[in-house]
Amino acid sequence: GDKKQGFNLFTQAQDEHDTVFVNHLLNLIIMMIESNSSEEMRALSLVEQMAIDKAITNVLKMPKDMQRLLTMAQHCPKSVMQKLSRFIGNGHYAALFDSPVDAIGEFDKPVGVFNLAGIKEDETAKKLAMSEITYRIFRLFENPAYRTVPKWLDLDEVHHLLENPYITNDLIVKRIRTWGKWLGGMGMWTQSGVELGKIPDWPAI
Repeated sequence: GDKKQGFNLFTQAQDEHDTVFVNHLLNLIIMMIESNSSEEMRALSLVEQMAIDKAITNVLKMPKDMQRLLTMAQHCPKSVMQKLSRFIGNGHYAALFDSPVDAIGEFDKPVGVFNLAGIKEDETAKKLAMSEITYRIFRLFENPAYRTVPKWLDLDEVHHLLENPYITNDLIVKRIRTWGKWLGGMGMWTQSGVELGKIPDWPAI
C-alpha cells in the first residue's frame, strides 16, 4: 500500500522524556502483539518487555527522520521483531502503523472529522487506529497552548470505541473528570443504550 497513508506513531512524542507518549506506545505494541493468532506469539516475556522499553527510549534519542516503529523493532530481540512482523516493514498492517511520514496531519483545526469506514470490518486495525486517534485528540485537548480554547469531541457509534478497555480506562475514565479545566467536553452517540450498558466502566463514565 501507499506508505504515506498511515501513522508514524513516534511523531507524537514531545521529547525523549515524554512518559505519557511512552505509556501510550507500549499499550499499542501490546495490542499489536495480542492480535497474533498463535498463543506463543501473543505473549511477552519480561526480557522482551524490558527490551521494548529500552528500544523506545533509544529511538526517541535518534534524529526525527529515523524514528518509526520498524526502527524500534530493530533495536529489540528477534523474537519481538517476529511478534510485530505484521505491523512493520512489509507486514500486512505496516502501511497503517509503520509509515515513515505521518500522513494523518495536524489536529488543531476548527473542525475535524475521522471516518474509519475503510477499516471498520478489521478488528485489529480498527482497535489500534481508534486508540491512536483518541490519544492524539486527548493530548491536543490537554495542551496548555489551547487551554483557553473551548473544545468538543463528538463520538458516533460510541460503543465501538468503548469496547476497547485501553480507550475506556486509560484515555476516557482517567481524564474526563478534569476536562472542565481544559474547556473540553465530549458527546457520545449510539443507536442503542443497551450497548452502553455492556461496557464494564459505563457507570464511571
